[in-house]
Amino acid sequence: MTKKLNSKQVYEPYTCEGSAYENKKNITKLAHNQVSQVYGFFPRGPKSYNAKAIYFSLLTLKKLSEENDQYSYVIPEHAKWGNLEGDGGNFKINIENAFKAIEDLNPTLLGIFPLVDFKDMDPGIWLRLVNLINETSQLNTKHPDFTAFIQAVLGMFIEKDNVDEISTPKEISELVIKILNRFEGEVYDCTSGINEFLIEQYHYAADNNGNVKLFGQEINREAWALGKMNFILHGLDKIIASTKCGNSITNPLWLENGKLKTFDGIASSPPFGLGNWGYEKVIDDKYQRFLYGVPRKSSGDWAFISHSIASLNETGKAVIVVPYGALFRGVQEGEIRKQFILDDVVEAVIGLPANLFNNTSIPVALLVINKSKDSFMKDKIFFIDAENEYGKKGVKNLLQLTNINKIVDVYHNYKELEGYSTLVDLETVQQNEFNLLPFRYFDKVEVETDLGEMVVSKSAYEEVDSIPIGDIADLQRGLNITAKETEATESNCKVINLADIDSEEEIIFSQLKGAFLTAKKLNGQNVIAGDILISSRGARKTRVVVIPEDVESNIVFSANFIRLRLNNLNKYHPHFVKFFLDSPVGQYFIKSYQTGSMVTVLSTKDIEKIMIPQISYEEQDVIANHLLQVKKEYMKQLNLANVIKQDGFMEAYQSMGLGESFTLLK
Repeated sequence: MTKKLNSKQVYEPYTCEGSAYENKKNITKLAHNQVSQVYGFFPRGPKSYNAKAIYFSLLTLKKLSEENDQYSYVIPEHAKWGNLEGDGGNFKINIENAFKAIEDLNPTLLGIFPLVDFKDMDPGIWLRLVNLINETSQLNTKHPDFTAFIQAVLGMFIEKDNVDEISTPKEISELVIKILNRFEGEVYDCTSGINEFLIEQYHYAADNNGNVKLFGQEINREAWALGKMNFILHGLDKIIASTKCGNSITNPLWLENGKLKTFDGIASSPPFGLGNWGYEKVIDDKYQRFLYGVPRKSSGDWAFISHSIASLNETGKAVIVVPYGALFRGVQEGEIRKQFILDDVVEAVIGLPANLFNNTSIPVALLVINKSKDSFMKDKIFFIDAENEYGKKGVKNLLQLTNINKIVDVYHNYKELEGYSTLVDLETVQQNEFNLLPFRYFDKVEVETDLGEMVVSKSAYEEVDSIPIGDIADLQRGLNITAKETEATESNCKVINLADIDSEEEIIFSQLKGAFLTAKKLNGQNVIAGDILISSRGARKTRVVVIPEDVESNIVFSANFIRLRLNNLNKYHPHFVKFFLDSPVGQYFIKSYQTGSMVTVLSTKDIEKIMIPQISYEEQDVIANHLLQVKKEYMKQLNLANVIKQDGFMEAYQSMGLGESFTLLK
């Protein structure tokens, strides 16, 4: 199926050559030079003076002084840059009076300058700042892309100050706005930060001969103030672009006749998994944003999504950056997500790579909400799995222009590419318990295994005679053992923790720590021969360990494990089950059922649903013993290779004359 692109839409192929690339390199170099100079001005460190606020306040003041007619602001003569820059002796009081006068005469600027404090600044620093601001201002007329330069400088300040929770990588802003694809109307961001999405939206519309009005709300006062300055430095006046400072969930400020103002488009990147987001204050929400329930206190993802959906007009569209957890978490969030899916306002889900942000490495997705879907999209959701669509920038992943253009082209044309994009009906989504993880809906899925990256075909495996693990085994989560229980003078059991599993996936019994547990807590929690322990949470790769035959009866397992106990050891072989879960198909199931954005979690119910092949015990035994022998031979060869490596290097070190300089401990 193909959706016609808007005739104004232009996608340029990415190139590492030519004037555009050279211009970007030049901008980056100029921006880096500016930030380095500012940091060098402050001997006690730039954070002690809030260097970025000082820099942008002064740059904004100079721009308003020289171009105030463009913005319809009133700038008194004594507050203009030309009357301030040369007065090194009284600059502190004069600059503060200038800022106050500007705010008093221009209510829409009220509150953007108080972040700056010059009281301890040396006159020498002031004069160096004046010279730098004058040099920077000259770029406005000399440089072909001054606004891109300003954005680059602001981004570098934020990265250096480690406050990137108020900022979104430019590549994500560009992708979001191209997906939103608005050229006219009103666009809103409920967590606007320094207004990157809104500024990107303005330039996108302008480049396509469009005209938009921008609205935002930001809770962080410093981010809001920098965002207002960002508007001015990008040439956006108070009529085109306006933001307010406050909490958009507990105190939404964009209202009309006491109701939420609604918009044609929304582009937003709310804080991921925010706790204490205002649950108590919105239980009886007068704006009726939570008709399908209030999200849990510990995560505000669906609070921001619900607010955004309520802020759309009847034909509006939203593109929201969300953590993967928002796509599959259950309980309250699951019910809210289910109802919005059944309302048929979810148009697309675009899975993006991990490690795109500076302050988190978790993978994110774009949730596309459309209250006016095309007719052929009714009761359907378009999924794109772009997890591998990225380049590298140091240790971080980066969306390159080629990646962005591919995602945008596939989305706007609804191109179905094998393993990358697919159109799914709501009935299928319902069968998947309203889980919106993109890879759930592809036949072929890439998974990481001990043998490397593998592609799993779900349809091919569905032809295999199989049975749910829940039909052949009982599952039990481990114990939460307290420090008091492990530090008791006497112990009545030993505890298996993740650290007690070695690289060969065997329990190191000699290092198990003792604990004293009540009989009630001990009841049924021990491990016996044939049990399988599955690590169920954390960044460590999910692993399975079979308890050896000589296990003691007084060994229990921690809450980081789930115990799988087969109902009949004469029908299912523990090692066969373990090796199946290690296989590409087993790892696919585990990937499908794991939940959690920051810490992955696997539940007993998830494991019970995994389908395992039904073959005779005799066949299982042959397969299990073969793989055990392969593993044994592999470890033997690996150990031999390590000995060869160690001997070879030690011999070389001896030849260097280093033999007496160090001692090998083990």
